[in-house]
Amino acid sequence: MYQKKVMRVISIAIFLLFTGVHSQQDPLISQYVYNTYALNPAFFGTLGVWEGVISARKQWGDFPGSPAILMVSLYHTAFLKRYTGGILALVDRIGPVRYSFISASMGYVLKAGRNASISAGMRAGIAFWNFDTRNIKQKDMEDLNTLTNNQYGGVLPFLSVGILYQSGKFYGGASITNLTESVASTSPIYGEYLQKRHFYLFSGYTVVAGSGLLWKPSFCLRFVRGTPLNFQLDNTFVISQILIAGLGLRSSPALIFILGATLKDNIRAIINIERIVSRDQRNGLMSYELIIGTSVFTRKIMASPSVL
Repeated sequence: MYQKKVMRVISIAIFLLFTGVHSQQDPLISQYVYNTYALNPAFFGTLGVWEGVISARKQWGDFPGSPAILMVSLYHTAFLKRYTGGILALVDRIGPVRYSFISASMGYVLKAGRNASISAGMRAGIAFWNFDTRNIKQKDMEDLNTLTNNQYGGVLPFLSVGILYQSGKFYGGASITNLTESVASTSPIYGEYLQKRHFYLFSGYTVVAGSGLLWKPSFCLRFVRGTPLNFQLDNTFVISQILIAGLGLRSSPALIFILGATLKDNIRAIINIERIVSRDQRNGLMSYELIIGTSVFTRKIMASPSVL
């Protein structure tokens, strides 16, 4: 049993390396509605209040060496309520591969009507990539000695850009991450680490479905060259501006269950439980995602489609 687990971890690592190690560069998150700043820098500070968010994700929890992500962000609207800014840091680990970055974002907000605005944002930072074969555990596997006791990695610059339109009940935006497609060279055995461009398109709307009930349908489209198109559709309900519940569907395919609450008007916590539904060996794999955020909320902000 132990040997099978070790072989799974090694298989994942080798697959990622020989395909350019790009599939998990951008964090695969199911709570994109509450993590929009991670995908689009144009979202930073658009609500006009200080906001801080910590999110964590454990993907395929029952699978050895599965991805684990921790993300921290802080942002606000600055000069004349037109310029926005924020910082974002992330650590992403899958088996012996660790990817982390720290970045700063800035944007500009332009009024487009009484309750509408158009914003553009840019995020720049430094990414650190490391493949440490010493983290691959082995037992009675002498044929893999050449794979261990080595470290490979590099430091890469990256740049992301985005645009966003928001009105009283609607938002829509697009972004491109890893715009520069930086490359880190490693040994001939492991190939190279390539930061592929990611293209995102997303939108959401708020419907007053009843007294104290908001319905927030939304979608996110993600495209990376050389990989299948990824589409996610969510239906989230906010009850009395306190309870959050919803159901999502991703083209992977996966079902996503959403549950959360807003406490004391400025603290929110949401958990997602994601289950892969397929006919192959991935069927039944579970992922878990948690977000804890705080901000200075008002009722007007709470009704915005891009927040809870």
